[in-house]
Order: sequence, then structure tokens, then C-alpha cells
Amino acid sequence: MNIQKHMPLSLGIRFFQIFLDFTERLRQQSWQVFLFKMTLASFAIKMPFFILLSLLGLGDGPTTTDTMMAQLDSPLVILAAALIWAPVFETLVFQTLPIEILNKMTGGKMVASFGSAIFFGAAHYPDAQWLGALLTFAPGLVFAWSYQVWREKSFVKACAMTSGIHLTHNLICLGLYQIVQLLK
Repeated sequence: MNIQKHMPLSLGIRFFQIFLDFTERLRQQSWQVFLFKMTLASFAIKMPFFILLSLLGLGDGPTTTDTMMAQLDSPLVILAAALIWAPVFETLVFQTLPIEILNKMTGGKMVASFGSAIFFGAAHYPDAQWLGALLTFAPGLVFAWSYQVWREKSFVKACAMTSGIHLTHNLICLGLYQIVQLLK
């Protein structure tokens, strides 16, 4: 068997195991610490994809934020869409539904989380094409796993925590977007 041929898969599995261990340790901490660290994790997981695409010269496509800014002209509407509507609606549609269905079908939390993240990324494809789909897969995985962790406590807590992490992620994205626009 050629070990090098299977290296990306084994690295991916090892990375996911590290992520699971990380979230397991977070379970014992407060909800605020969980929210903060999972938001950071959503960017930490996204960065390798972003760096790789940039090195390959593929990181210049539109982002979801670019598309949203072009479609919505009012700053208040942009804030409402990014910080209220998207986190709540997308949690219900892209985490709750696929995870609940896939958990029942497969019984596996990892399978359900990956399925939810793929669905979440694919849903962002129309806005930001394949680049946006790939870059939203990573936080989608964090949102999905957060939902799984908090679902053990209650459905409402799972939805609230996942929406909170998503809201915080979007707030940081909007802030970074504005900084980049000022630097141009």
C-alpha cells in the first residue's frame, strides 16, 4: 500500500480528531468561552483553505460578503441580514434539518456534521461561486459540530449557540471586510 497516496485522508482524519478533542474540552467550560473559542475555530479551519487558494492564484473570486454588499444598499439591512436573519435562518435550514435527518439515517454525528457543512457550503455557491462554497464549508463544519454538542443539552440551546457563533463569525467577517475596503 502506498502511504503517500493516503496521506491527505489520514491528515484530514487526524485534524478532525484534534478538533473533536478540542470541543470535548470546551464542553466543561462556560457557554461564553465555548462561543468565543468556536468562533475562533471557524476562522482557524477556514484559513488553510484561504491560504491554499491564494497560493494557487484562485483566491480572487467574489466572497459571500462581496455579493451581499453589492445586493444590499442599506447598512442597516446588511447588518440585519448578516447578524440576525442569516444566523437564525441558516442554523434552522443548514444545521438543524440536515443534522437531525442524517443523525436518524446514519446514527453518526461526524457524518451528519460533514453532510451539514457540505450543504451549508453548497448553499453559498450561488452567491460566491465555488470559492465561497469552499470557504463556507469550514465554518459550516464548526457550526454543525457546535449544534451537535449543544443538542445533547436541548434543541433550543443548540439553535441559540449555533446562531450565536454564526452571528459572531459574520460580525468579524463584516469588520474585516470594512478594514480591507479602507486599505484599498
